[in-house]
Amino acid sequence: VLAAHCAAADFRMTPTWSDTSRMPADHGTREVGGKLRIGRILAPVRSIFVEVFAGSKVLSVAVKQQGKLQVACWEIDDGPEYDLTKRPSIARLLRLLESPYVVACWWGTPCVTMTFARRAGRPGPPVLRTSEHPTGIPGLSLQLQAKVDEGNHFAYLIAIGSEIAHMSGCFAVIENPWRNYLWLLLRLVAAVEKCGFISILLGYCQFGERWQKKTKLCGDLPRLSELSVAASPEGHDVSATLPGSHI
Repeated sequence: VLAAHCAAADFRMTPTWSDTSRMPADHGTREVGGKLRIGRILAPVRSIFVEVFAGSKVLSVAVKQQGKLQVACWEIDDGPEYDLTKRPSIARLLRLLESPYVVACWWGTPCVTMTFARRAGRPGPPVLRTSEHPTGIPGLSLQLQAKVDEGNHFAYLIAIGSEIAHMSGCFAVIENPWRNYLWLLLRLVAAVEKCGFISILLGYCQFGERWQKKTKLCGDLPRLSELSVAASPEGHDVSATLPGSHI
């Protein structure tokens, strides 16, 4: 369903000619004097779907199967050139988002240090953030502070990347669990407001998956609101009624 919504966003992708003369049969070029080859400029075709922090690439595979878009994935497991803690990889991604060829960008944000599961009074990993300190609590060890800094770096990148995508005319969606400190970071909040993104809650068990934990989607993809839990036919929270495990 998500893939279909992404693929349906290609209504912006119709190429147009830059002059009023007849379109030539040689794919927009013509020979002049037998030597000089002049190309007629076409408007760029938005035909690339970008998934950042792609993980297992399930969404990208589904988008590609729609048969309308090419896909470009950023995932560290694919090699160091996709390491978004490194300047060259960041620059390459932002240049792509700034180009006129991307129709939509999906941020599948890492949430290792952002999860509410790391709350005080609960067994498990140590607390790294609180609502009062969403960017990290004071007094963390160097090792834990490094993890928090990396999470903050990714959040800042998502904010900047979403703004660039929006200004370039392509759609963007940020995905993360609903109960998550990412949504409290001021830089990301500012980007969401600047881009005019809407936010919805999604239960993947609506679509036959076993996960009941709600996911928040924030972006400007057309028809995004149709995926909301609130849009279920019965008008109630489907994720609370369908079988599944809270993961």
